Amino acid sequence: MTRRCPLGIIHNDNPGGAFPAVSLRATMNLVRSLFGISFFIFIFSNNMVHGQEGPLPGTKLLPEDDYAKKMVQVIRADLLKETDKVKQATHQRWLAAVGIPNELPNYIAQQRAALRHSLGMIDPLIESLRIELVGTLEQPALWHQGPDYSVYHIRWEYLPGVYGRGLLLEPKGKVVANAICLPDAGTAPEVAAGLVLPGEHESAFGIPLATAGVRVFIPELINRDDQFSGSTLVNRWTNQPHREFIYRMAYEMGRHVIGYELQSILALVRYCQAKDPTLSMNVVGIGEGGHLALFAGAIDEQIRHTMVVGSFGDQTKRWQQPIDRNIWALHQIANSSALGFLCIHGKAPRTLAIQQAPTRTATFPLPVKPQRSAGGAPGKLEPIPAEEYAAQVEQLQALVRAGGKEQSITALPANDTTFDEIIIRTDNASLKLANTAMPKPLATIPSSAAERQQLLVQDQIAFTQRAWRNSDAVRQAQFDPLLKHLQPASRNDAAYQQGIEQARSFFWEEVIGKIPLAPAGTNVEASSRLWKETPRWTGYEIQLRTSGEIFAYGILLLPKNLKPKERRPVVVCQHGLEGTAQVVCDPELPSTPYRAQGAQLADLGYIVFSPQNPYIGKDDFRVLQRMANPLKRSLFSYIIYQHDIILRWLKLGANVDAKRIGFYGLSYGGKTAMRVPAVLPDYCLSICSADFNEWIGKNVSLGLRSSYMFTGEYEMPEFQLGQTFNYAEMAYLIAPRPFMVERGHDDGVGIDEMVAYEYAKVRRYYARLQKPDATRIEFFDGGHVIHGKGTFEFLAQHLQWPTKK
Repeated sequence: MTRRCPLGIIHNDNPGGAFPAVSLRATMNLVRSLFGISFFIFIFSNNMVHGQEGPLPGTKLLPEDDYAKKMVQVIRADLLKETDKVKQATHQRWLAAVGIPNELPNYIAQQRAALRHSLGMIDPLIESLRIELVGTLEQPALWHQGPDYSVYHIRWEYLPGVYGRGLLLEPKGKVVANAICLPDAGTAPEVAAGLVLPGEHESAFGIPLATAGVRVFIPELINRDDQFSGSTLVNRWTNQPHREFIYRMAYEMGRHVIGYELQSILALVRYCQAKDPTLSMNVVGIGEGGHLALFAGAIDEQIRHTMVVGSFGDQTKRWQQPIDRNIWALHQIANSSALGFLCIHGKAPRTLAIQQAPTRTATFPLPVKPQRSAGGAPGKLEPIPAEEYAAQVEQLQALVRAGGKEQSITALPANDTTFDEIIIRTDNASLKLANTAMPKPLATIPSSAAERQQLLVQDQIAFTQRAWRNSDAVRQAQFDPLLKHLQPASRNDAAYQQGIEQARSFFWEEVIGKIPLAPAGTNVEASSRLWKETPRWTGYEIQLRTSGEIFAYGILLLPKNLKPKERRPVVVCQHGLEGTAQVVCDPELPSTPYRAQGAQLADLGYIVFSPQNPYIGKDDFRVLQRMANPLKRSLFSYIIYQHDIILRWLKLGANVDAKRIGFYGLSYGGKTAMRVPAVLPDYCLSICSADFNEWIGKNVSLGLRSSYMFTGEYEMPEFQLGQTFNYAEMAYLIAPRPFMVERGHDDGVGIDEMVAYEYAKVRRYYARLQKPDATRIEFFDGGHVIHGKGTFEFLAQHLQWPTKK
């Protein structure tokens, strides 16, 4: 079907058909497109036909579809593709590095440092480690005496106020080696020692080792119960397992529950080496303990022998596992085979034994008990499939052959019940012990075991909460040098700007995760269809893409009173969680929190674009964060990529003033308002509505009822954000561009005191920039909604547009 409009362009509703006859202007734009300039730059022309059923001139017809859902699906497909690509690239990079012996030590040092960082191992260990006996009159520290060994309850402080806890099995005769034996999470040290009957897929390995003269430490790991997941301060409790509960707050602070446990293990390694460096140091683990043993052996060369049971598999499947397995940038550092190679690399001879064995299974989230709220993340614990184990072993053997260390690896045959052989490295030989010569269980788990788990959980929580409380000073110290450049006596604007750009790059690359943008001049392909028409404006659905499958999508509102060659400001209005671009702009839905924000602004004469962001579909989108993080990406990596496409397209509009494109977002859109303009300077101002907060506290605090620690929004933690950028620091990256906060007194996302505290830092910063009028906060009587009073005045002031319709 074709039809003629006043422009003289004959439109063809079938974009796949023959080229239509076009006017001279359309022909010129088509020629420009050949040089990387979009041929639809005239779409905002006053001459276009409002209310037409077809696409905007110069765009393809957009088919009907659920583009919000499709966007999530496309990003998921891209993450799967990128994961497979990175997995192969990482293995090839390690093969290449192993093949260059002179450069390998430096490469390994870099990867170990990166690994420690991603695991959150950033706090120095206590210098003088002591092993303390833990006992009471009712339960002495000496818990059991065997014929050849003694069993003690012990603890050791490895970070200030943070203790590891478990058992020590001390041989009565000569000690031939040291071993740290790591059971699965949820297996009590007494079971791992062999003093209590093990359950299914639990292993007892302590007593055979102690009987053979090995000093054995058996730490207890944080388990996956939810008994202590909550806060007495606000009387809120959740079904998050302990490991997830700690992970959420620690991840935000650049720490990790895995990192805490690894530091506990490595503190014991340091203790043993200081006590007698001639004794071989061994780490043996099964299940979660095997997971930790693999990392410990990869990081610390003092460990002579590492044994990993039931945990040697494909690291890229972490997003399907419990969320506490989520590790930032891990896929770019190492897979299991590379971690295995790190376990055998060092100045002294080092060895690795691996075995495939079944471990406990579990499905998350946990059932919601009375007086607890739902919020635990989905995930599964499953035994590693035989073919997955075999593939990693094959890759490891390839690395070993390339590095000339074939005698350092022992791959034990799979066992259908549990691992059946323990290998310990002594000073001159390997000691192999069958896991069958166990004595009859002698006791039950002591009553203090529950208290021991509680203390482990509380210590890590308390340390993380202190890290949050101290983080303000950490972040301030990073920006203080920049502020000194602004002092009148030594003002150096060039040095300040250089520092800000470095901070912006760090934020984008190391905190958000950067997806390379399309090169400058890349053509933006646009498709459109009529969405809605009112007396003042016409709305269109728009889909945009440059190359690849990732696309941007949204609603464009064009005022009908645009004049030829007139340049108008644009307001990009961003929806919140589970929202759509349509609800922001639909005047028939005035009761929504958006209050038809986009429609109101279009009525005032602004060009409005309402983008669709991919935070829709509950777990469908939340899992994207978990898939992205090990790739050193996040959900906002894609959102920034999409907004870059949107900005490129908008700036080409004939009626758009490219220097007056502002951003205004509500709720999750307010999160976007803090992050996207901080990275993309083409947004000339930003308004954060119903979200601005002491954001780190919002994610970490156990004293705030609205803290994300108690909700199902498990994608919120962003790795190391608490150490680097709170909302004030993000606003520093937006400055000196205008920035505003819109805050309802009754908005449950936070409390006025926290919002005002964080904003005070922003206000002070703009004053130091000598731009005090460029920032503003408006408190109003209301809740989680667009107020649209002070913010509309702010837009009119800084976009230089009249406030009246």
